[in-house]
Amino acid sequence: MKNSKDISERKVAIVSRLMNETNEELIRHLENAILLFDAPKVSKAYTKHIEELADMEWGKTKPTKLIANEKEISVRSWRQVYIEIIKILIKTTVIRQVMLPIPDYYGNSRFFANKIAIHRSGKGFTDPELIEGIYFECHYNTQMKMRNLVRLVEKSQRFKSENFKIIFKA
Repeated sequence: MKNSKDISERKVAIVSRLMNETNEELIRHLENAILLFDAPKVSKAYTKHIEELADMEWGKTKPTKLIANEKEISVRSWRQVYIEIIKILIKTTVIRQVMLPIPDYYGNSRFFANKIAIHRSGKGFTDPELIEGIYFECHYNTQMKMRNLVRLVEKSQRFKSENFKIIFKA
């Protein structure tokens, strides 16, 4: 590892070389290189279907739009994406009261949706959301939220995962 004296000497050598440089093209390239380091990082926008999101590594991502059957809905969080898709599935009768309770993706002791905010184990939902008289568990990470939705969409035979696209920034 270089110590601070080595770095200082290197900086002085670079500045000295620049002060004596006459090649305009080289100077322009160096200016552009410096601007790249000074410029703020730009986040890139991606569009993916919910099925592609179910197995994605998340990191720091932020959704901006949900496109459901070519209709655009502005969103600010993955929870909002989850809730908006649930509302669409209820409106189109993919999710109905008679189906309750609906197990989550793993199907063990937790319910994805129920008439009351209680899991199979008897424990209450950790983060319930009441939508059209149905309680939905929202205490899932983003990947599990997408897996729960993909499973419902695939079983519905009314929609395909491709009907739901999400634009997000990373």
